[in-house]
Amino acid sequence: MKTIWTAAAIGLLACGAQAATLIGDEVTFECTNCGPPSSDTFIVTDGLGPEISPFSQWNVDVEEDTLLAEWTFDATIIDVVWIWSDLDFGTGITGASFDPSSTWGTLGSLSFTSDSVTYINDGGENTVSVGDYLLINIETSQVPLPASSLLLLGGLGAAAFFRRAAGRSTRG
Repeated sequence: MKTIWTAAAIGLLACGAQAATLIGDEVTFECTNCGPPSSDTFIVTDGLGPEISPFSQWNVDVEEDTLLAEWTFDATIIDVVWIWSDLDFGTGITGASFDPSSTWGTLGSLSFTSDSVTYINDGGENTVSVGDYLLINIETSQVPLPASSLLLLGGLGAAAFFRRAAGRSTRG
């Protein structure tokens, strides 16, 4: 019987919660107040550089749990609004924060829904230089155990119960 319970415990550990990722997902990036407004949809790749370069003026890169916008020109800008949407983590976004390494934009504001992050540069940072970037960390909850894991545990428990019950009836 110990073997059955050991197998069940190993099975549950192997099916434990895992961090969600955006790699391979289709994501949309919008700049709603650019002239003209832009909207691009792309597939998130792992470590291959930026997925898009809107107007050839900045790079947008999405990784497992971060959003990056990096400037490729010097300019004065006012009230940039960027929206990353279709961020399908499975369990939803629970938070978004500025990465402390960011060289621009941290005076702006962030908001999020379960599948999108919006950045508004409303904090007075109107000058950007080549190489300035904004890095946003995305927080998600862990992926829950699949329901089949609980069914497996219940089945193994029932098998152990009936095995034990059968052993008692043959002795007595």
